[in-house]
Amino acid sequence: MYSLSSGHVVYRDEPNTVFWSRRLTRPIYLNDGRTVATLAHARDLMLEIPSARRGAVHWRMAADLLLAAARFGGQEPIRLAGAQMSSALRADDLA
Repeated sequence: MYSLSSGHVVYRDEPNTVFWSRRLTRPIYLNDGRTVATLAHARDLMLEIPSARRGAVHWRMAADLLLAAARFGGQEPIRLAGAQMSSALRADDLA
């Protein structure tokens, strides 16, 4: 079980520290003028999306990739998380 809004990801009752402050490879510019530059910005923005919309496949994939990037770091996981977040935002006409 994991929680997107917490500072920890929990698998089988084992806490693992995650680092939401990691920067995305490329910032994402939203239609409303905001910029998503870190995993924390992406997470917070995702939590603003109505839960019914967050259930869509593109948002579930974004959540999984954001959690992996926050937990493990590394250039490729962060790049993939940013790319999926950008794709999900475009799919909902937010970027």
